[in-house]
Amino acid sequence: MRFPTRLTKPRLVLILVSLFTVSFAITALADQEASNRVYVKASTYGQFYAKCIPHERYGLKGTTKVYQVGKEEDVLIQTYDWYSPRIFLEGFLGTPRVYVVQMGPWQRGRKASAEHHAIAFYKNDKLLKKYSTLDIAGAEDNVSSSVSHYTIFSKVLGFRRPFGDQLIFDVETHGGRIISFDTETGTVITKNEEAIKTQLHKAETKIGQLKWKWHESKKGEISNINEVLITEEMLKEFAPKDFPDLPEGYRYIADTMWKRAKFKKAQEEGPE
Repeated sequence: MRFPTRLTKPRLVLILVSLFTVSFAITALADQEASNRVYVKASTYGQFYAKCIPHERYGLKGTTKVYQVGKEEDVLIQTYDWYSPRIFLEGFLGTPRVYVVQMGPWQRGRKASAEHHAIAFYKNDKLLKKYSTLDIAGAEDNVSSSVSHYTIFSKVLGFRRPFGDQLIFDVETHGGRIISFDTETGTVITKNEEAIKTQLHKAETKIGQLKWKWHESKKGEISNINEVLITEEMLKEFAPKDFPDLPEGYRYIADTMWKRAKFKKAQEEGPE
């Protein structure tokens, strides 16, 4: 087969128009968000899961039901009156405590807005905190945009456990900034605040062990241990080298034997 070595002007225009049309169609198709669908999301160890049910093809109207997995039947423990195209779920047995993070959709437009949902934090049926895309971006243009949509997160890193059974939720913006949220409050937590929480958690564990040793040494002297208020001074006198270092400005709150250790900052002084 032979191809013409020279294209006539009308034919060249036709080819260019065809290529532009195909390119535009591909771009428009790629810029169309996926429609909502019913799906299930499980927690890390599979003890809890959420069933997300949309009420419309696009948007956040719908229902999200959270279940605790049982031997015979699963138990519905939470119901939310919203849908999310992507959620994150984590929980702990016992109480139980279940944390849900509701992500926003691929937003239409090219600028962050106070009206566009970005992320929200829930604990045990309670809304802790929600953020708009403008809250996260900080400026309207601090986004990554396509022809008709935009995003504010380059990555959703998800849950991590830096100390005990406490959870931090991390996201990364398009500028490379990592934002960390305390899932107990839904608020942003700084590296310094996280370090303090970690130190206090370690101190809580050490004081629990120290209280037990103190109790063992006093068995013959105390008739009812539950009536004794154990102070920081008592523990330091018993084992000065074993009492943990606390973050600057914090002190241990005197409490009874079987209570978990609690702490207070100097500026928070008041009735205990």
